[in-house]
Amino acid sequence: GRPFDIRGGNTLPFTAARDEATARRVVELLSAAV
Repeated sequence: GRPFDIRGGNTLPFTAARDEATARRVVELLSAAV
């Protein structure tokens, strides 16, 4: 159930990524992580 398990600690953000606003935040987190 974790297709985007990149860092391991991003499971919660991805779970809440159902909302578009939250999804955008996840993208920002990933961009910052990279």
